[in-house]
Amino acid sequence: MLPFLDLVDNGSQRSLFERLYNEYKDDMLKLAMAELDDAGEAEDVVHDAFVYIARNYMGKLERCPEADRRYYLLLTARHRAINRRKKLSRTLPVESVPEIKTKALSDGDLLRLIEQNESDARFAAMLEALPAVYRDLLFLRFAKGLKGREIAGLLGINQNTVWERLERGKKLLAEMIKKEETE
Repeated sequence: MLPFLDLVDNGSQRSLFERLYNEYKDDMLKLAMAELDDAGEAEDVVHDAFVYIARNYMGKLERCPEADRRYYLLLTARHRAINRRKKLSRTLPVESVPEIKTKALSDGDLLRLIEQNESDARFAAMLEALPAVYRDLLFLRFAKGLKGREIAGLLGINQNTVWERLERGKKLLAEMIKKEETE
């Protein structure tokens, strides 16, 4: 852990990083192992996630509630493991979906839908039915208010990929809503 601490700027962030590392490294490793089924690769993923967090994300983690900290750490490990698995297998990416003919929801429309339907079980089921790669990004962008570059860094993906996946996720959600309205 000592190399990680050198990446953190100040004392309060160092103690927070040390606590988060000790508390969540095993959970992050389990998530990475579930994706990769290779202990060495999983350890590399967790290491990469902590390097990113130490360099770029401690200020944000210092200011957010503990539940969000856990969520960000686990999400970072999971998406980095997914990215590593894709890179290792060189298969078609998970986000490749058939062309969707429905127009994507605008950001404002999506936010209004979320606010209007927070307690609506059908809407929650639609969000839950989205592939994790889209659901997580929509959650980070619209529920947590993160910027595209923050999401990209947190998940270890290109910023353009973030915007593409957000658009695809909004299109999928619009398609689901349209289908729900016609039934």
